[in-house]
Amino acid sequence: YSPEIVKQKKSLFMRYKKQGEENKQDNLYVYDIDYTLFALLKNLRTETAKREKVPAYIVFSDAALRDMCRKKPVTLSEFMDVSGVGRLKTQKYGEEFCSCIRSYIDKGDTDKKTLPEKIKKLRAGAAWDTEEDEQLKEEFDSGMKISEIARLHKRSAGAVTSRIKRLGLFDDGWV
Repeated sequence: YSPEIVKQKKSLFMRYKKQGEENKQDNLYVYDIDYTLFALLKNLRTETAKREKVPAYIVFSDAALRDMCRKKPVTLSEFMDVSGVGRLKTQKYGEEFCSCIRSYIDKGDTDKKTLPEKIKKLRAGAAWDTEEDEQLKEEFDSGMKISEIARLHKRSAGAVTSRIKRLGLFDDGWV
């Protein structure tokens, strides 16, 4: 969203991926991280970015957050080993992010993956089960974007939105 585009009614062009073209970065780490921790770190990144009045990607990229989920650093020296993290980011954000990860580990959910193996296959049109509904609630409540939830569950954004409505997760005034 850009005020110049909206107010001045300028044209906006978007490049669509060609058939068969993939974003390798998106597909590399889809199933090898703990998405509950990822959602927590994304929320922390958003809060940090708002506090510092910078875009979230300036704080950490999604790739850096995924690496944090894999490595689960709890000390500043471990934090320095995260891809995309250097001395400056460690000094600025290390303690806060390590503390978040430490708290998550202390709760004992560290071996839990958000996506069960059965969801890895395309689920378009498949019935939602109780386990997937619970996961959907957790992801939505954590602030994860619908597009991200849809990708994780191998469903369309419309299917996820429809299910979220059916589960009563949207407040009045949403969608």
